[in-house]
Amino acid sequence: MARYYFDVWNGDTVVPDEEGVECVDVEAACGAAAKALLDLARDIVPESTRCELSIEVSDEAKKPLCRATLQFEIEQLGETGSGS
Repeated sequence: MARYYFDVWNGDTVVPDEEGVECVDVEAACGAAAKALLDLARDIVPESTRCELSIEVSDEAKKPLCRATLQFEIEQLGETGSGS
């Protein structure tokens, strides 16, 4: 087991992970980042119509190992079934 750090980016704003999380290996840490990103998006979607979120995983030496990124946009379209 090794400690990995998950820095969260919301656009240009970063929230650094000071505590880290123990994972079996890099692949497990990157998978955990992807799952955490989806959970984070669920919390943000009701409050925003456009967002870019990323979680960057680094090792104990703060060397970046992978990044999971999610971009979403809610766009309202014209009324459906209006018969043009």
